Amino acid sequence: MKMAAVIYEEAGDASVLHYTKAFPRPQASRDHVLIRTIASSVNPVDVKLRKHPVASFLRPLPKVHGSDVAGTVIEAPADSGFRVGDPVYAMMPHVGSKWGSTAEFASIPKELVAGAPTRIPIAHAATIPLIGTTVLQALAPVIKDWDGKTEGKKILIHAGTGGVGSFAIQYCKNVLSMYVAVTCSESSAALARELGADTVVDYKHQRFEDVIHDFDCVLDPMAFEYEERTLRSGVLAKGAHYIHIASSPLDMEPGDAGTDHLHMAIPEARPSHLVALSFRKFKSLFANYKYHTVFVKPNGDALRQITEWINDGRIKPLIDKEFSWKEVDQAHDYLAKGHVHGKLIINHVDDVEDTLNGLQSYSLADRELQDSGNQN
Repeated sequence: MKMAAVIYEEAGDASVLHYTKAFPRPQASRDHVLIRTIASSVNPVDVKLRKHPVASFLRPLPKVHGSDVAGTVIEAPADSGFRVGDPVYAMMPHVGSKWGSTAEFASIPKELVAGAPTRIPIAHAATIPLIGTTVLQALAPVIKDWDGKTEGKKILIHAGTGGVGSFAIQYCKNVLSMYVAVTCSESSAALARELGADTVVDYKHQRFEDVIHDFDCVLDPMAFEYEERTLRSGVLAKGAHYIHIASSPLDMEPGDAGTDHLHMAIPEARPSHLVALSFRKFKSLFANYKYHTVFVKPNGDALRQITEWINDGRIKPLIDKEFSWKEVDQAHDYLAKGHVHGKLIINHVDDVEDTLNGLQSYSLADRELQDSGNQN
């Protein structure tokens, strides 16, 4: 049996992405949930996996695009807790598998699937899994170190109106009751405050290390740019936490300094970088801060918790723009420009307007937020 999907068969620019109606359809199994998809999204890792040469055991080709997905259950194991027709969402593993989310059907391990929030359109739920899971996994060891006492703790979130940042602001403010500072451009400041930021640092005209002092935690989705400045300044209080979220510049080309010349992995996962991260972690044992690294892993339990927070209004997806699944190449180019606020939706249905008709998300469709910089 065949299905529609967006795939790529070689590494390259966005033109290697193409829509086909002849990709093999995944089969149901006793430990997987088979869903008919409604939407997926685009993350920076999707751009890098498509763009950079990667070992075939990490990224088999041909590869279906994407990892974030939302849809309805077609078939599910009896012990999964799901029934046919249930709206669900998930983050699919993006390493070691040819399968992806921008396809007509997806078969996902049952433990990675969660019931989708009912307060938002199901298509919007497709923007949440990777960024939400990243934030929860990033902050889990910090919250544990604080014995769950997060109220009033001060956190700096870099790139505050990007995908990870926009979720993190809401989570830290509305769930953890923290004091939230962010870096973003001046044109994004109003949005950052709407999301819940208490202090906004305009990175174009202010050095964050001149404004932020003695904070309890820094969440850094742009560690390739801000880590050194953060750790060598007075941003962190003694014993505070620095969280390095695996990242690299989207405009980095294969063969550039900092890429993997062995063609094993995307830049932030190259072997030399992993060794360097281990050394930094070791070095932090003798420093006045605690160092964490995050490579996100799919987790259904995290999504089940996020569903509750979305349904009670504490977290809303931030939607920048919508694309059809025949426009995934355009979505990649749009994301690579570095102007995105929140997330991009890839719609898998013909009637996009009906699917996305909802009032419980932040939408930028009617905003005029123009940012000429490379940070959100």
